[in-house]
Amino acid sequence: MTDRLTVVTGAASGIGRSIAAHLLDEGSRVVGLDIRPLPPFDTDRWTGLICDVSDEQAWAGAMSQIVSDLAVPDALVNVAGISARSQQEPASATAWMEILRINLLSCWLGMRAVVPHMTARRSGKIVNIGALAAHQPFAVPDLAGYSASKAGVEAITRATALEVAAAGIAVNCVAPGPIDTPMAADVTDAARAQLLAPVPMQRIGKPEEVAELVGFLASERSGFLTGQVILIDGGLSVGVHYRVRFTD
Repeated sequence: MTDRLTVVTGAASGIGRSIAAHLLDEGSRVVGLDIRPLPPFDTDRWTGLICDVSDEQAWAGAMSQIVSDLAVPDALVNVAGISARSQQEPASATAWMEILRINLLSCWLGMRAVVPHMTARRSGKIVNIGALAAHQPFAVPDLAGYSASKAGVEAITRATALEVAAAGIAVNCVAPGPIDTPMAADVTDAARAQLLAPVPMQRIGKPEEVAELVGFLASERSGFLTGQVILIDGGLSVGVHYRVRFTD
């Protein structure tokens, strides 16, 4: 059992929900933030708050409530995000501003909200969720905005890690490849097969596998680790040999 308190954004579904469940299973207290209603967990260590994490004032209100009612968070996990496939016109300037606001700005606002509290206590863990797409953009029209937003998440992870390291705060990023989440549920069977073809492990990852890694990074077990981007992608990022075959 642990008395650690972790804030998880995007906790209503998908990877965020799996991370919240994993942390609860480990004995942590968890506050889930999402713009959508958050289904309850069967434990008094769970608190769900409706919050637009891309809004500065919403973050201020949420942090005030969390610190007042519970405690200063020991860890923050920034998961909230959208895919360009959910946008009407992903190549439009409006869509770009939306995806940068939800995927990137929300991450920065979350860190800015917790860092003063963690600095005062001289300890804290922050984990941001990036994506393999920041390294290997999709060969699909109109998805550049998503890749750009996740590349930005990696950049602010590294920059913030340097800024807060002396205060005892570690900041890392987990960059998943293809993961079986609601965000990926609208992919056709043909597209799924095409997605799997270059993955050396020949399967799509599970949200629970991402949650295990995040749980480690959000805990004291991760110790001296900071400023890193860790890819969890079944070997896809290093699998050039798998896609390019040489013959005699």
